[in-house]
Amino acid sequence: LLLAWSVPWMLSAMHQPPVHGMHLLWLLMLDVGLLLALCLVSAVSAWRAFISSPHGFRREKTRRDGLRISE
Repeated sequence: LLLAWSVPWMLSAMHQPPVHGMHLLWLLMLDVGLLLALCLVSAVSAWRAFISSPHGFRREKTRRDGLRISE
């Protein structure tokens, strides 16, 4: 929703008074901050999914015939 609000502000940036330009900069900083937060949350959730998957680092011990070993 913020990107939809940011586009008209960016398009009219040439003819804005300085106060509106500062509003645009704050709005773009908020957009970038939210994008970085989204990337961070996505990376953490992908890492947790990778760790908990059977192909991740947590491998179960198996015998030579392929059966799991209970500990």
